[in-house]
Amino acid sequence: MILSNERINYYNEDPKSVRIFTTNSFVKKDRSLVMGRGNAKEISSIYPELPKKLGKVIDHLGEYYYLEYEIEQGKFAAFQVKYHWFDEADLGLIQKSTDLLKYQARLNICCLTYHLPFPGIGNGKLSREDVLPILEELPSNVVVHELRT
Repeated sequence: MILSNERINYYNEDPKSVRIFTTNSFVKKDRSLVMGRGNAKEISSIYPELPKKLGKVIDHLGEYYYLEYEIEQGKFAAFQVKYHWFDEADLGLIQKSTDLLKYQARLNICCLTYHLPFPGIGNGKLSREDVLPILEELPSNVVVHELRT
């Protein structure tokens, strides 16, 4: 795992990059995933079709942990940190999501770079110190983007 203090470039259409965003599993009545804060809001404003596409494959308040998705503009992944959009992030979910990301990243160590925003510490309200030991398990082709103020 590499730590970076730069923002993820969600506009980057590099076919060798997987752009990850942190999410919940709250699916609205119109079958779109709630993506109204943080990096989820940022990516849904760039790619407005993502909430509907993800809402069709994610069970309302269920567990999916880590879900890769490809659209015309490239590879993306939803990284579950909570169930309901107003919850605080859940370390157990972050661990399970990290485990699946670790598996995928190891399978693609030769050819893909994964860009993950530091999960759970913004709107999730967890401390960096609680989450970092989980992320340290990630392989070297995962870049964790942390914006420190």
